[in-house]
Amino acid sequence: MNEHGGYDAMVGMVERAQKDLETGTRRLRFQEPPSKKRQKGDYAGTLLFHRVGAYAAYFAARAELAPLELRPDGFPIAKLVARSFDLIAMTNQVKCSPQRELSKPTEGMWRHCGQMVLRRELRVLRPRQILVLGTENRDHLGALCFDSEVTSWKPSGRLLTEAHARLDGQPVRVIAAPHPHRRGYDVMQALSELDGVLSSQAPV
Repeated sequence: MNEHGGYDAMVGMVERAQKDLETGTRRLRFQEPPSKKRQKGDYAGTLLFHRVGAYAAYFAARAELAPLELRPDGFPIAKLVARSFDLIAMTNQVKCSPQRELSKPTEGMWRHCGQMVLRRELRVLRPRQILVLGTENRDHLGALCFDSEVTSWKPSGRLLTEAHARLDGQPVRVIAAPHPHRRGYDVMQALSELDGVLSSQAPV
């Protein structure tokens, strides 16, 4: 991940994220200690790990791996958001960096990383359900990572879309939600729609 790690970069970021998330932090700034007060113009932090943990809590609850405990504002409690990472596999289609100047992937990355790296990771994981964040990620995943290209995405509410694919002949449900960096969407609506999708029958 650029200058922020190596082969174990994601593991290190998740472990750091879990510690911060357990304290109730939502926007994470990996370059700075979580206690440092943000100044005007500083990097605001990423909501990615909080949102992934919240979505994962719903997957865990539907799989009966952990009860779904909610805060008054409707989000899963902080401890559940943090610990849900222990119950999922999280990967990236292209590089991810918390520094703006390093964060933009190249066209070559979009063309090759999903097909050459992510597809191999998915073949090892053999998931029955995948949550992908962001329309661009969704479209590249559907085009490059399955037995045949996925071009038909069914709306599953106002914010989520869904498709059924096959990976090495095995059925996979793919659910797409807005990327946390998208502005103006109702994340509680997205969580509600995800809960509805997960309550329906998975592909067999």
